[in-house]
Amino acid sequence: MDDERSSGRNANGKQRHDEYDDGYANKKQRLDAASRKSPWANGLDLQCCQNVAEMMHKEVDAFVKWISPTPVEDEVRGLIVAQVTKCITIAFPDAVVYPFGSYQIKLYLPLGDIDFVVLSDSMAHSEKATVLHVLANALKRHGITSYVTIIAKAKVPIVKFVTTHGRFKVDISINQGDGLVSGQIITGFLKDMIPSAKGKESKVLRSLVMITKAFLSQRSMNEVYTGGLGSYAIVCLAVSFLQMHPKIRRGEIDPEKNLGVLVMEFFELYGNEYAVDRGPCRSL
Repeated sequence: MDDERSSGRNANGKQRHDEYDDGYANKKQRLDAASRKSPWANGLDLQCCQNVAEMMHKEVDAFVKWISPTPVEDEVRGLIVAQVTKCITIAFPDAVVYPFGSYQIKLYLPLGDIDFVVLSDSMAHSEKATVLHVLANALKRHGITSYVTIIAKAKVPIVKFVTTHGRFKVDISINQGDGLVSGQIITGFLKDMIPSAKGKESKVLRSLVMITKAFLSQRSMNEVYTGGLGSYAIVCLAVSFLQMHPKIRRGEIDPEKNLGVLVMEFFELYGNEYAVDRGPCRSL
């Protein structure tokens, strides 16, 4: 018995549940953490809601606002964009650097990466591996990062690194303009998906995308190169879902006021009901 207590293992040689180090000093701290409200729900008045659907709508709206980038967060990323752009244009004077992807359309999570594409004639006429190594050395020389991963044999060769300041993950590709076009398409969907006041983007599309991205990120299913779903694929799923939703098509519900129900139906469709063998998912 004494040996079992000192080793932290039971008679079968397995570690006892109460011996796992979960970061809490005692049981009270563990229970307090388990009962603590979600941060986005602080100050959220759900008592006045008439039904569960309205409660879900309010919480989804609060979560999306909480997890979406703030002006300060966006400004910090903008400084990194300026720093990387300056470094690349010094090394390759004819280069034009564009951020794209989630940063371009402001659909990134707090720990989301920053994607760049570099358009350059001099790079296009040079050997890819050489260009990537020159780019990697320039980034290290300017103190932007201390370590760069070069993926030269992929379909889209890139350099990957984590910035010294801010610890942002960054991917840089060369002469691949498709990402810029897809960003413009997504921006158009955000503005025109649901008819509204001029210049006002669709709240429901942003909500579906941000919640899905957070859901996948928690499960390490958000990296395309490991078989996960990227931002563009998620947007296509969400757009197709909204375009084909029967009640939205018939005008029976206002999607901007039924975020909670639509989130549940979105996960129900693609998690349980969607038959992959019936063909690809298309957005119109």
